[in-house]
Amino acid sequence: MSMRNNPPITHLLAITLALAALAAAAWFYTNANEPAEGIPEGMTEGLPEEEAPASRAACEDAGGVWNECASACPPDAEACILMCVQKCEGLGEGEAVVDVYFPNSKLDPDHLDCSVVFPVRRAIRADAGVGGEGRAALEALLKGPTEEEKEAGYFTSLPEGVALESFALAKAEARADFSSELQAVAGSCRVLSIRAQVERTLEQFTEVSSVVISIDGGSPDEALQP
Repeated sequence: MSMRNNPPITHLLAITLALAALAAAAWFYTNANEPAEGIPEGMTEGLPEEEAPASRAACEDAGGVWNECASACPPDAEACILMCVQKCEGLGEGEAVVDVYFPNSKLDPDHLDCSVVFPVRRAIRADAGVGGEGRAALEALLKGPTEEEKEAGYFTSLPEGVALESFALAKAEARADFSSELQAVAGSCRVLSIRAQVERTLEQFTEVSSVVISIDGGSPDEALQP
């Protein structure tokens, strides 16, 4: 691979920052606008093989989630050693892979049934018991689809800024209380879509048989009315 001599300080800074993220990563290089996947000889020394899947397919086949990343290079770089890092998550101790659910304008273009939602995978930090995983799954749901997923048609019916105020699981009933931003939602189709997103995300856990949604500590009967 050809490299320019004496790269600008911004390039060296990008390289230094990227090198600091070596653990559990796959590395990408470029000599212009043609990035190539690969790990150069000597770079993987001391890195456990199971923490560095060879590709996105290998990561997902092993039950992980392949996180996309932004370039570590300055935008005006003509060449740099290290472009970015991509990490396979959900394979380590204390991690789990779950589904979160979104509508999709490409998979369901007519949107005749507002309760139709589709799963995408997320890696979460898993606390003991389904209660911790349920909370983490909802928090991942509230972050919305990634940019890559948006390009594939995924979107969320949940309003921007809504937060999970509390979550509890007792006797197979999951109770999720959301912040007041959810109160402003109107329209029967959007309400149905939000309920589907939350319920399907929680019902993947075998310990959950019913889901109760409330807003700002209020009565569930008053939440998400058309």
